[in-house]
Amino acid sequence: MAFAKPSTLELSISNQVSQDDNSIARHVEDRAAIQWKAPPLGVVKINMDAAYESEENVAGFAAVMRNSSGEIMSCKTVLLMLRSWQ
Repeated sequence: MAFAKPSTLELSISNQVSQDDNSIARHVEDRAAIQWKAPPLGVVKINMDAAYESEENVAGFAAVMRNSSGEIMSCKTVLLMLRSWQ
């Protein structure tokens, strides 16, 4: 089975992630470990994150919903190919 050649966008994202990982690694010593905490019984918690890549005008969004046991009840990811404002 052959893999498709990565697109310019995929290579750009991969390079940015590598750079970000290196940058983050340098600052980890300065921060305490952050751990996810479950919500109280009968409550759900929704964690979300988003990112934007200006050169390719692409945005991404992700959300995860968990219950008080930490079980994933639902999740969603969205990739948006944005139009130019010009």
